Order: sequence, then structure tokens, then C-alpha cells
Amino acid sequence: MARASRLPSGWPAVLAGLLFGGIGAGLLVAAAARFLEAPPLLLAGFGAIFLGGGLLIAFQGWRSAQRARQVALHPGEPWRFDHGWDPGGALDETGASARRAIASAALTAAFLLPFNALAATRPDDFPLPMALFLDLAPLALLARGLFLLARRRRHGISRLRFHRFPYLLAEPFEATLVMGQRAPLVRALEVTLSCVEKRPEEVMGEGSVETRWVEVELCRATQTMRGARELPLRFELPSDGRDLGTDLVSAADRRWTLRVKGQAPGMNYDARFLLPVYAAPREEAAAWGSGRRDGDAPGRANR
Repeated sequence: MARASRLPSGWPAVLAGLLFGGIGAGLLVAAAARFLEAPPLLLAGFGAIFLGGGLLIAFQGWRSAQRARQVALHPGEPWRFDHGWDPGGALDETGASARRAIASAALTAAFLLPFNALAATRPDDFPLPMALFLDLAPLALLARGLFLLARRRRHGISRLRFHRFPYLLAEPFEATLVMGQRAPLVRALEVTLSCVEKRPEEVMGEGSVETRWVEVELCRATQTMRGARELPLRFELPSDGRDLGTDLVSAADRRWTLRVKGQAPGMNYDARFLLPVYAAPREEAAAWGSGRRDGDAPGRANR
């Protein structure tokens, strides 16, 4: 299966991003000084898109360059560079998901700003009903973000305490769920451990074959438990017989997650956690696999 990078990478991406950002800055200056024969609001909208997109590309390129450096320094230890892991545990992703939804709403609104300006100034070229229909997208994203913030406020911040870091395939997954202090006590919780990845799928488009990425669930285990403020969890991870380790840097985007759900008054409890589950480095697996202490990681001291 081909695994291409999903985002621009390296210093060429940094240069390309700065170029796009420069074009955006130029359009903003042209809109302010009225250098060009075009509506200033329209120029400003396109300038903001180019500037924001260019800075994002440059930032992703810088991050990928730093990641490549870490790969060279620590081959076989992807948990060092693929995600900003906290070896002690993870917070539920409700707050992060809310921030992403609100940020996506803002970016989508910025992208649609020139089309709204065109609909307002030249309705014959771009009908106003079409612009209003497109505006439903940022409103839906904003509504989702606000809903997730309300859930976070209702239940507080839940945390998953890791008993070791990282978790390795063929070892047990053991952790402690600590629910937020404001959360109502849930009588029964459904706890699901799963691994999913994205795979390319060829479909017939308009006259040609197109490739799209679909999520495929590789494995799943579910337990039902009595709710408590602190809940010990244990799952048996599958053996390292196939490619199941976390891969957050390629197009496969393979990830392990823990989802905890339960019915609660007013708003149901629903928390997700990203887990550091990896395959043991092949060259070191035989040497330390069964004797590793909790908290130890391959190739480095316990921290």
C-alpha cells in the first residue's frame, strides 16, 4: 500500500509557504491602497486566504523538517517525534476537538468571504442564495464546537493515566481513567479500545478512476464497567504479527484510541483518548521485550 505524506514537507514546503504568504500580504496591501481595479473586500479576502494558507504550509514544512531530524537521531522510536505525547497520560480530546471545529469554522468563513463579497456586489455573477447555502458549512462547524465545549463544561476534564509508556503490542494495556470532578457519576460505562487506519480505495469518478481514503477498523475490544471517579482499565493488546503499531506521520494515519461512553443526566458522557501503542523495534524486541519495567521505553532510560 502506498503511503504518501499527507502534507507538504521539508524546507521546500517552508519556501513555498512563504511565497504564498508573500502573495497574500501583497493582495492585502493592494486592497488597502486600492492599487488594483477590483473590490477591496474581495482582494482582502483572497489575500487573507493566501497569507493564512502560506503560513500554514510553512509551519507544516518546518515541523516535518524537525521530525526528519528526530527520525535520523532515533530510528525505530516513532513515539519520540510523531506526536506530543505526555508519558504520564492523556487528556480526553473533547476540548481539542472543539478548538479544531471552531478553527475550521473560522477558516471556512474566511475562504467564503470573497464569494459572499461577490454575491453582495455582483449578484448576477454569484447568486446570493448559493452564498448563503455555502455559509451553512461554517455555521455547522461552529455549532459542533460549541456543543463540545458545553460537554466539556458539563463533565469537566477527564484524564487517562498511563501505567507505562509507550505501550507495546503483545503486552497488556493498563491505565486508570480519572473522570472530571464536575461529571455526574455514571452507573455503567462502555469502554472501547480500537485501532483504525486509512486505506486507499479506487472508485469510478466522472470518466476516470479516482482514489479516496477510507477508514478501516483493524481491531476492537469492548468492556462494560460500573462507573467510578477512578476506574482501572486493562485490555490485552494483539501480538505484533501484523502491522498494527501507531503511525501518525504517513497517509495511513493508523491510531489507537480509547472511547468511554455512558448515559448521564442532561448530557451523556463521551470521552476519547489517543493512545501510544507501538510495535517493538525489531532489533531490540528479543533483548528486552518481556523484561521491560513499567514506564521503560525501548532504547532509553525510564523517565
